[in-house]
Amino acid sequence: MNTKKVLLYSFLAIILIIGIASNTQRSLNWDEPIFIMNGLYYLQEGQAYNSNQPLLSSLLSAIPLSFTNTVPIAYEDLNYLFKDARNYFPYYSDNNIDTIAFYSRLASILASLFLAIFVYRWAKELYGKKAGLFAMFLYTFSITCLAWAVSATPDMITTTLSFISLYYFWHYCKKEKKKQLIIAAICFGLAVAAKITALFMLPIFLCCYLLYHFPKTAYKTKQIITTFSLLGIISFLAICLIHIADTGPLYDTTDPFYQYGDAAGFRTEERLETILDNYLGSDHPLRSSAKFAVTKIPIPAKTFFQALYTHSQDSVSGGRESFLLGEWQVNGWWYYYIVGLGIKVPLAIILFVLSSIFLFRKTKHKEWKNEAYLIIPILIWSLFFSLVSRIDTGIRHMLFIYPFTFVFTAKIIKYKAKKIHKLFFTALCLWLIIVVAITFPFYMSYFNELGGGYENGYTLMASDNVDIGQDLKLLPAYIEENNITEIKAHISAVDTLEYREIDYEKIDCSPTTGTIIIGANVLQGSAYDGEYRSDGVDFACFNWLYVLEPLDTIGGSILIYEVSEEDIAHVV
Repeated sequence: MNTKKVLLYSFLAIILIIGIASNTQRSLNWDEPIFIMNGLYYLQEGQAYNSNQPLLSSLLSAIPLSFTNTVPIAYEDLNYLFKDARNYFPYYSDNNIDTIAFYSRLASILASLFLAIFVYRWAKELYGKKAGLFAMFLYTFSITCLAWAVSATPDMITTTLSFISLYYFWHYCKKEKKKQLIIAAICFGLAVAAKITALFMLPIFLCCYLLYHFPKTAYKTKQIITTFSLLGIISFLAICLIHIADTGPLYDTTDPFYQYGDAAGFRTEERLETILDNYLGSDHPLRSSAKFAVTKIPIPAKTFFQALYTHSQDSVSGGRESFLLGEWQVNGWWYYYIVGLGIKVPLAIILFVLSSIFLFRKTKHKEWKNEAYLIIPILIWSLFFSLVSRIDTGIRHMLFIYPFTFVFTAKIIKYKAKKIHKLFFTALCLWLIIVVAITFPFYMSYFNELGGGYENGYTLMASDNVDIGQDLKLLPAYIEENNITEIKAHISAVDTLEYREIDYEKIDCSPTTGTIIIGANVLQGSAYDGEYRSDGVDFACFNWLYVLEPLDTIGGSILIYEVSEEDIAHVV
């Protein structure tokens, strides 16, 4: 076996080993149970609820769990779906929270391996085998990719399918072979079936196609219509195939998920009338027909369209509260992701990317379309989330651009001929490997040297970037190692201190002394008492603690303070 193959398999092995090892260290995060429980319902009952995303990711996460004793909550025991999924499902019946966490993430880890292979393949076809291996190296040691490969959320699965789709569409643009278009369309449909935001690929497809056929685009109107009609039809069939058992009216008053407890309020006649009031007046001639359509006519991929409606409503109703550089703001900042990438991407990768941008001017005329094809997805996706979308909650929404960036960056391997370039290149590679090694397993809350490391992350960003409950599993070992006997704590997570058999006194917003252990999301004011605050953030609640310097941290998501009477006197 030659050296290149050894490196290829070594990178795959590293991704798998880090993924499995990280998986054993991580608690269920805030969003995972919602998708996992939905997948179990779909597999075991042929029913699904609106998890705000389509079903593919939920289904893939649930398949390994079907070989365990894990079961969803019985319909009659449901009260409020999302809350029950987070607070009740992991402990329901004989369910084991650690079993659920481990097996549900295997699909994302597998998707990460496939993505690595296609990153290598695309870069190799453009720049050669060495460039393919370098692109794969960047992907293997990308901390954001390592973090979200170990999560039963749709992010890694939809990123993989989106990248593969655009890879085959690139081949179609070059050769106009229907087989390539069909594969691209299937992968695109599956990407959308995993996460709604994959629909934003549509303008990317169009721009890439027009670019590749420039300047003959004006004479290819019929070909453009044929291409995108086929893309749309095949991708929709792929979506319907994943949702094959998910058929029913959009507003089904007999839906088993909405018959008990507080959940029943989501399928009442009164609520439907309120929704219709937003679109059709009480005397509108189409109102009765619309009501009949949404309550009586079954449609395929029901939860897909429900998720699509939910996302459209979120966009219309206003943005979410976002945290950046110590400040909360509704609707976020246009530069949120620019700053986020600047402080959450390892500096070695940033320097590699900057080098590749500098070398872009050396691109030969005949290669510029291939280079532009990689740049278009990065630009359109980044511009959409920066200027159009109001989802400034986590850098994971930029995961889509990572593989394209790595392939684009891989060309620098051709230009490191000079000795100084080789030394610089080698130093950056070693730096990146060291950073990944010393950060393990805290990849989700990683911040680079500009951000002050994960210990300082809670002062810069929030939510998915820092704390979604992923590190609580490690708290018992920390308490034992540091011989902590009396604890005051407040942590909001799916995992609980009670489940981990930790004795503690729960604190509220009132200043207090002693050893205090607090979740970053609680400290920042976005979560309280096991839930995200539905009435908006309250940064003032624990501000008395926020202004103090923590004694230590577990992965940046859990902070440990030793508060004295003198400290209280200074901050109150």
